[in-house]
Amino acid sequence: MILYGQALTQDEATAIQLISEQMAELAKSYLAVYRITLPEGVDLTPLIKFAIEQSMEICADDFDGEIAATINFVDKQLISHGISH
Repeated sequence: MILYGQALTQDEATAIQLISEQMAELAKSYLAVYRITLPEGVDLTPLIKFAIEQSMEICADDFDGEIAATINFVDKQLISHGISH
C-alpha cells in the first residue's frame, strides 16, 4: 500500500508505469500460488499498463469529477479529525 501511495504522488505517466510494474509482480505471485509459471522473459507490465490506460479512457467522462469528489471528501474527513496536511 505504501508503494501504491507513493506511485500516486507522481505524474500520471510515472504513476501508471509504477502501478503496472507492481501489479505485474503481484500477478506473478498470484499465478505461482496456482503453480502457473510464465515463460522466461514474459513481462506482464506492458499488458497491465495498456489495461490501466484503456480503463482510464473508458472512464474519462466522469473520472476527474470522481477523483475531485474523493479528494474533497478525504480533506474534510482529515480536518474533522484534527489532521492537517
